[in-house]
Amino acid sequence: MWHDVKSSNIAALKHDDSTLTVRFLNGTSYTYANVTANAFNDLKNAGSVGRAFHSLIKSKPAEHPFTRVN
Repeated sequence: MWHDVKSSNIAALKHDDSTLTVRFLNGTSYTYANVTANAFNDLKNAGSVGRAFHSLIKSKPAEHPFTRVN
């Protein structure tokens, strides 16, 4: 299930098992591996989703490898 978020860059988030899918406002989507349910909850409930995404996920590419979906 997609969760819409308020962000200047991110439109929505989805978490399945240990995979986070991020849909950006420009229409592209990426999956990020090895994302825990706790990290997903922290991300979707953050005051700044973009800042939390960068610090929890994007800044750790070895820990959370990513793939472009579309």
